[in-house]
Amino acid sequence: MDINQQIIQTIQAQAQSLLNMAGQDRNNYQGAVELIDTMPGKLIFTGMGKSGIIARKLAATYSSTGIPSFFVHPGEAYHGDLGMIEANDVLFAISNSGHTPELLNLLQYSRTRHVNGLSQSHDSALAQFSTVHLECKVDKEICPLNLAKFRGQIS
Repeated sequence: MDINQQIIQTIQAQAQSLLNMAGQDRNNYQGAVELIDTMPGKLIFTGMGKSGIIARKLAATYSSTGIPSFFVHPGEAYHGDLGMIEANDVLFAISNSGHTPELLNLLQYSRTRHVNGLSQSHDSALAQFSTVHLECKVDKEICPLNLAKFRGQIS
């Protein structure tokens, strides 16, 4: 297969992931938005690894629209950053597996109980911590070694 065909297949697979997500969790989309909209505090994004990079980008995007938001790294939270999270804030936690230990510890010890969670399964530990959980299932990644989480990141 030539490189052009590989690129086209990659784009088509990513587009299909987005279409698949549109059919998942429709009821929870509104709940997630309402939680953000009704809380008087800040919107705080968090995640580890690639999920953390996505969370950091979302925090920057929301800030640019005038919604007070920032990113807290789960590993740094225990070294002074946990104090930035207040009871009336919404924490938006992103984890591919939903079982990331650093992230779960942050949720357990943060002062807020208003959590939007995003992971691959409603059965994950993150889902259990979440006020509203959004499931983002990805059946198969594009990377043949399943190392680069392209489709999950796009969705």
